[in-house]
Amino acid sequence: MATLNSTQLVSLGYMDSDGLDTEIDEGSTTREYLVIEDKLGIFIPSFYSYQTRIENYRLGYSSPGSYFPLITGIGGNVTVDDDPSLELGGNFTIEVEGWIDTNSGSDKNIIYKENSFKLWVSDTEEIKVAILGAGDSETKAVLFSDSRMSSQVLKIEVVGDSAANMTLTIWDGSGTQLGTNSTTLASASVPDNGNIWNFFQNDVMPYLEYLKIWR
Repeated sequence: MATLNSTQLVSLGYMDSDGLDTEIDEGSTTREYLVIEDKLGIFIPSFYSYQTRIENYRLGYSSPGSYFPLITGIGGNVTVDDDPSLELGGNFTIEVEGWIDTNSGSDKNIIYKENSFKLWVSDTEEIKVAILGAGDSETKAVLFSDSRMSSQVLKIEVVGDSAANMTLTIWDGSGTQLGTNSTTLASASVPDNGNIWNFFQNDVMPYLEYLKIWR
């Protein structure tokens, strides 16, 4: 995150009020970024100690975008209070896409609701989704592991059908499906317990393209 007065740049006519007529490049590489009032969030996949990186911030760019991704930054995350519209029940679809750190670590939760539901990086190059019970016990779980699933842009889809299966499918950033796995739900559903929803904990997703939930 860089400190930058975007409000002043707008008032001086250097860029539109939504900031979408901008772009950030490092050489020939276009970077994902987020413009807010007093900061500029830039996503760089790797950064070595004492390394200098030069990012070119283009203002009044001739090919404006239509949206910004969410750049959570180091230690950033999102919490949402319990809400009936977010209760998954037994029939749901979740899609999430962005840069995912698939290196091993603890509590690298993409989505987590205590004693209810969890989608997370469970080990190196390994993603798991589970319906949780008391004490976060896994009542139903699906695991997918693949050596091609290194830290990169990934798309994850979880589909729950209480009359059939819970299915986990993963694609890489080019749209190639890496694989799918499922478990029988046998009428199981995600508990509604009033706990808060936690998203993108412990730097698991420093850059998010989108998150969608259907019921």
